Order: sequence, then structure tokens, then C-alpha cells
Amino acid sequence: MLRICFVNQYYVLLYVPVRGGAECVFTFRNDFLPAGMFRYSGLFPSTISERRSYTLNARENATASAIFRKLEEEDHSDYPYAKELQRTYLIELMHLLLKIRN
Repeated sequence: MLRICFVNQYYVLLYVPVRGGAECVFTFRNDFLPAGMFRYSGLFPSTISERRSYTLNARENATASAIFRKLEEEDHSDYPYAKELQRTYLIELMHLLLKIRN
């Protein structure tokens, strides 16, 4: 399961693996991704009271798990372009969610 909420200009993504394992949390400011990403996708909540949840099948769970693992690795990286990689991984996650929704 993947849950997304919006709190004080931050998006909070909570990933709960389907078959146990550690939960992952990734937060980012609402200006971390280009504004158009939110406007056109409709995947992320736009108000504090709104939350979104996505149920993942086994394949989607494996993909989400890999993306969150990469997000976490870059969070602890000293690579100068780590934030750019994290943006790319978030966009990859958005595409996964778009596929689930359609």
C-alpha cells in the first residue's frame, strides 16, 4: 500500500510492503517537483485534509519497493546530483501510480 498526504507544504509518502517488511517514508516539499507534475497527474492531494491511498499487487509492490530503496539510498548519498536522482525516482513512482489508476 502506498499512502500520500500533504502536511505544511510537504508531501509525505508512506510505503507499506504487501508481505511485511519495513515501512518506508519519504517526504519532500511541494516545490521539489515541477508544478505541472501535480496539476496534470491528480495523483497527489492538494489540501491538508485530503489523503490518497493506492493498493499494490505483487508486481507493483516490487517496483515500489525498488523505487523507495533508491530514494533512501540517495538520501544518504554524497553524490552531488542526488536530489536530481530523487526527482527522477519520484517521477518513476508517479508513472507507476498512473498505470495503477488507469
